[in-house]
Amino acid sequence: MKIVNYVVIFMFVLLLSACEETVDTEIKEEVEVSEGVFTVAHETFEQTFEIIPLYENFHEYIEKSEIEDTNLRFLYLETVFLPSWDKCFKDGEYLDLMNNYIQNPPTNIHDTKRIVNEMMNANLEVVVQAALKKSSDILPGPDTTVCILPYNQNAGGVALNVGAGKIVIFYNKQFYNTENTLAGTVAHEYHHSVWTDEHYSGEPMTLLDYLIFEGRAESFKRILYPEASIFTVSPQQEEANWNKIERESDSTNYEYNQQVIFGGGGFPRLYGYAIGFNIMQDFLENNPDATIEEWTALSPEEILEKSNYVDRFR
Repeated sequence: MKIVNYVVIFMFVLLLSACEETVDTEIKEEVEVSEGVFTVAHETFEQTFEIIPLYENFHEYIEKSEIEDTNLRFLYLETVFLPSWDKCFKDGEYLDLMNNYIQNPPTNIHDTKRIVNEMMNANLEVVVQAALKKSSDILPGPDTTVCILPYNQNAGGVALNVGAGKIVIFYNKQFYNTENTLAGTVAHEYHHSVWTDEHYSGEPMTLLDYLIFEGRAESFKRILYPEASIFTVSPQQEEANWNKIERESDSTNYEYNQQVIFGGGGFPRLYGYAIGFNIMQDFLENNPDATIEEWTALSPEEILEKSNYVDRFR
């Protein structure tokens, strides 16, 4: 993980200070809902969810951004991130992944207005709630907040797990063109959240860790939403690039691992997602009795070994 940008954190401290001065479990089919907050009752505990669309935050950002000589970065922090910080981002294990979003405010105000309007008419809360309920039914986890922001072309990205119990969706109508796509993305990020809550050690992720991290989440998505799209590469690309990365499976080099996972440096787009998914599918085929809880808890090394994935290339 990259080191958190201390300038951004310092600005948050100043803003927060100013603000303070002025102001196999059996599932019971029971869900209680109240104003974006709902609970799912499991046999031994209740899991609480909250869905927070940041419409009002962005309305304020848009309105104030049209004032001449506005510092957009500070305004973005003040109107969007500060009010939602505690629930959406605070103490997230992967908070540093938000740096790019925090430091690059949307500058195309017309597009931002359009996306916010699309968000308000897209039935997002209903789809997200159903996906969380469905995910929780087969894999209970921590209390979870899902915060929904408009897509920002200056930062990219369509979703992010900030850490245990913290999911962020960056809404983009072109990407989330079906409800299944949105629901599948929520399921993917939910699995990350549960794994982080139960198994994250704080140690830097190796390349193999990262591959299986994404492969597990993609496989969880496929179980719940088999029609949702899965990233793929050709068999030729898969084999040629596996021969390159197999010997680098212990790498903790952030830039290199990002290239493998997302593409770049000669690797196909989203290569790591496709390979992680294929490893997990081979594992599930060879270990059909493994439960979701069991394979969520297994080490990446054990999953790779029991998958017999490398036999594809022999």
